[in-house]
Amino acid sequence: MNLEQNKFVERRQHQRFPITIQLAEVVTIESPQLPSGPHQAILIDLSAGGMGLATVFPLPVGTVLNLNLNLKNLSLQNVSGKVVWSINRAGMHHQGISFEKIDAAAQKLLKAIAADYQECEKKIAENKKAICFAACHYYPFCFKKIKKNF
Repeated sequence: MNLEQNKFVERRQHQRFPITIQLAEVVTIESPQLPSGPHQAILIDLSAGGMGLATVFPLPVGTVLNLNLNLKNLSLQNVSGKVVWSINRAGMHHQGISFEKIDAAAQKLLKAIAADYQECEKKIAENKKAICFAACHYYPFCFKKIKKNF
């Protein structure tokens, strides 16, 4: 299949990691472009460059959001992002948010978490025996059956 046949082209610059049901977390969003507020959204996935959110209402593309999130040992406060896509899936609205302002240390940690998650997925796909390692940044977020205790 060539690129013309495959309409989907990955444009993300950063690896992401999914948010499992055990980690399902509410994100507080505010914007002068939205009526009233603050509003609540559910985090779907996360990367150093942005996040996926689900809401019960659509967020128009181009909307600038102020975001706050606390997830295990990761706190993202006063993050600014822009809605870059929005679709309706079975009554829930899924949005892609691109970060415009995020703390450099938080962004570095998100890169490390996503890289370790991707490495774990690769080891699982390759049927490796040794998957987990003590310095894994994704470890606090992991709920896989194969997770090793350290």
